[in-house]
Amino acid sequence: DLTRGNPLTLSIMLSENSPNDRNISLTQNVLKNVNEYIKDRLANNNSDNLVQKQRLLLRWIAVYKTICINHSSENPPLYDFLCQETSCSASELQDNLTALVENNLLIRWGENETYYTINSELICRTILQDWLLQKNEKDNYLLNPVGNSFINKLLEKNIPYLDIALRNLHLFA
Repeated sequence: DLTRGNPLTLSIMLSENSPNDRNISLTQNVLKNVNEYIKDRLANNNSDNLVQKQRLLLRWIAVYKTICINHSSENPPLYDFLCQETSCSASELQDNLTALVENNLLIRWGENETYYTINSELICRTILQDWLLQKNEKDNYLLNPVGNSFINKLLEKNIPYLDIALRNLHLFA
């Protein structure tokens, strides 16, 4: 009934383009449910420290949409960057990626299953929105303090594969 038979993501896009109380309520309910889903999946038998590391890993994967972790080659810049940003060793990073696949937050695919992608565009968008944005009193989204730090990191070119990240973030905006 809420989506009138339309796909959920299409309904959300339509509600963002023609705001009214019903559409705003739909979007808020969906985002709340997606946040709860992510929270439940992360909490699946994990300590708070592990949940935090996996949440950071998901956030960075959401920036790139898809990452490639090829264990047969030297550690690529993205691999080292993810280890640094999540405070994980190489083996912990791999364990966290595996756990996120097992908890249906990531999909592992491709040749030798070296690619990881967030399970859905809606989850990816929700992760980025929750991480980088906040609503003001007029219900407009603005960068939060973490979002401002993230933008500074982009401007200083302190992340690998900046072109890919910018292209994906452009689609998010």
